[in-house]
Amino acid sequence: MIGWRGPEPMKGMAMPRTHSISWNLKHLNKALERALMRALADGDVPYSQAGVLSFLAGRAGEPTSQRQIEEYFGVSNPAVSGLVKRLHSKGFVAVGTDPADQRRRAVQITAAGLTAMETARRSIDAVDEQVLDGFTAAESAEFQRLIAKARHNLSAAAVSPLPASDSPASQRIEVNA
Repeated sequence: MIGWRGPEPMKGMAMPRTHSISWNLKHLNKALERALMRALADGDVPYSQAGVLSFLAGRAGEPTSQRQIEEYFGVSNPAVSGLVKRLHSKGFVAVGTDPADQRRRAVQITAAGLTAMETARRSIDAVDEQVLDGFTAAESAEFQRLIAKARHNLSAAAVSPLPASDSPASQRIEVNA
């Protein structure tokens, strides 16, 4: 059974409603993706494209290669090529040759791209507010700090051994019915 670790309950007994941290985060991510898709459905920029526009805007007009986009988002060359092609067809990015390296395609956000990104950002911010609804300012800051720490831990996990079975990573979170 997915999300459950431990012995199966005896016949006729209800299974405890506990799930792993991974299960909870996976389902939180799915719910977040659905909310973001709904929030951005009526706009010009889907969530994946908004991320690329935000990344390019943060580079302050510096020519950016498709490889840099691939590495930043951890996606394949064909995925980035498709994103850049769609953004270019909408006029949100300009694509040319990098003056410093003629072999490299350079991608830059346009003024229209900045406007589209800002519109998408407002929708994304509204979803973020929905996620944090009912959190105090301190809880919100702590939640964001813990998410960043967990992301760091997983980045480091690529070179670290798996946690022992008695580590905090193996603990379960009770889910209120």
